[in-house]
Amino acid sequence: MLPRLSELGNQYSNNVLDATMGWTKLVTDEAELAGMPESALAAAKAQAEAKELEGYLLTLDIPSYLPVMTYCDNQALREEMYRAYSTRASDQGPNAGKWDNSKVMEEILALRHELAQLLGFENYAFKSLATKMAENPQQVLDFLTDLAKRARPQGEKELAQLRAFTKAEFGVDELQPWDIAYYSEKQKQHLYSISDEQLRPYFPENKAVNGLFEVVKRIYGITAKERKDVDVWHPDVRFFELYDENNELRGSFYLDLYARENKRGRGVDG
Repeated sequence: MLPRLSELGNQYSNNVLDATMGWTKLVTDEAELAGMPESALAAAKAQAEAKELEGYLLTLDIPSYLPVMTYCDNQALREEMYRAYSTRASDQGPNAGKWDNSKVMEEILALRHELAQLLGFENYAFKSLATKMAENPQQVLDFLTDLAKRARPQGEKELAQLRAFTKAEFGVDELQPWDIAYYSEKQKQHLYSISDEQLRPYFPENKAVNGLFEVVKRIYGITAKERKDVDVWHPDVRFFELYDENNELRGSFYLDLYARENKRGRGVDG
């Protein structure tokens, strides 16, 4: 059972990756990308050149997808990419049924339930919580329900403010899902005269990573130490060990920050 769950987890991950790689869009008219930052345009142009194409090649990888959703003035392009991204590995969207994970998820759920009952748990949720802080699934649901109840008023307030802003400034009567990030960025620029793109130079990799580690050390007393003598699968990958205040090893992890063609993420497993 466990080998099959592992196999299904890999299949799930591979389907998502294949679906992500299976959609691209070549834009030959730069005017269709109005509003995009120079860094995003340069990356899209480099993607096209790598394929020996003329123009700008857009993909569903996050470094390509997010700039379009956040900055591109072309609503039709934002909608096209949003629909392609949100329907990956499913029975919907431009590649409907191709790399569909529906049956994979059904089998994973069935095997997880069977495994949990074999181990004496009522269901997989109880098994999953056996090594976690929450005592039972109901406690988790109660926590999430309470969190949603507390967060919803602020979320509704911010959404109402965004709708009012887009109506007043752009004459937009109804926000679509592919409009949220775009107009949120416009609102931020309007209110604070700054954008995420302007902040980018102030957060280079080493500065951002070291800052994160300092926060972890200050809050949890955990120190991250990089090791250079560990084999990695790509030159961009870094390996760190985590030590507590007594200098005892508590864990380790690989840091792989950059998007790459054929890069595989962690799949669903048992």
